[in-house]
Amino acid sequence: MTTANDLERSSWCALGPGVMGEILKYFRDAVFAIWNTCKPWRSTVSNFRYPPCDPCYPYLLSLKDQTCMFVHPFYGHTFCLEFPELLNTHIRFSKFGWLLLSRTCYSHFFFNPFTRHKIEIPDNFMPKIDSCQFTKMCFSSPPTNSDDCYIVGISSLNLFLFVPGQSWTVYFFGWPAYWESNLYPQELKDHGLASHSHPVIHKNKCYILGLNGHLVVFDFKRRKFSLIWRPFLQKKVDSVYRSFLVINDEKLLGIFEFDRRNKILIRELNISTKRSTKWQKVSGIDNKLVYVSYGSSFVQSAPTGVEGGKVYFPQVLEDKCIFYSLTSRKYQSSSNSYSSKIPVDVEELTNCTWIESLPFKEN
Repeated sequence: MTTANDLERSSWCALGPGVMGEILKYFRDAVFAIWNTCKPWRSTVSNFRYPPCDPCYPYLLSLKDQTCMFVHPFYGHTFCLEFPELLNTHIRFSKFGWLLLSRTCYSHFFFNPFTRHKIEIPDNFMPKIDSCQFTKMCFSSPPTNSDDCYIVGISSLNLFLFVPGQSWTVYFFGWPAYWESNLYPQELKDHGLASHSHPVIHKNKCYILGLNGHLVVFDFKRRKFSLIWRPFLQKKVDSVYRSFLVINDEKLLGIFEFDRRNKILIRELNISTKRSTKWQKVSGIDNKLVYVSYGSSFVQSAPTGVEGGKVYFPQVLEDKCIFYSLTSRKYQSSSNSYSSKIPVDVEELTNCTWIESLPFKEN
């Protein structure tokens, strides 16, 4: 017969994965401390059915076939979960813990990997022509707030705005019937909408960063382009490897990585005043951490005790995220086991995004 003393001496890690999974649902904030305890406990946490919540950090999420790999940027822990409903899909954007994915060029849906909640988007919400195939997308609010969730898509030639309501309305950039006559600026004819970065939506406006630093601003309420800021990389545009746009306290940050990948350039634009029409040099980002990817980019305050001034790209080395330090001007890992002026031997993840870590919620 098992006594109380026997139970006290028995290890928690001897519990089955199902039992531990149910217990861990009530101790989500302690999951990473449990992970660092010992290998048996680490194995138990790895079998958790949902990625554990960490309000201080997002995950780098990579999708291959139907397997989602979640990589923690600080602890270096990796969780792999199977989502059959995501087979043969491509990640377009992520925000508020939701993914916006496409099955084909014209079929899209929302999915929340923390709740396994799926929301379909009507198949007829965009014209089925070749020029409508999206290269970048974003949305303004959680899809559960359907009346406020605007979806913006950029193709190689056009910009699309999808406004949900009683029906989905499509605004096609090339069709004058859907636009006011002054909505096709000459600057767009000259430069196009080509960009590495997804659009950014902030306070009823959409910001689109061009390859050479020019910025297109679309006003949702007025349905027109309100302002275009001048480019600042005319002489350097051919050397830009990739660029990203993020919102940081009423300011836009343009982040540019150059071909040799040994230099990161950051520019700042104050959008809280109409008088500011020039990008300003930025030497550092103080206590902030910047997460950039083709699927989602944003800024967060560094947790207490963690040094800021880092830019996290979608790249890993042995399941550890690699960041660029604006202080050392090097690519590094949180464990200090890696340091290089250029990202040598680092894997660049594809079909991936940064996704905010939200609390577990059972269906």
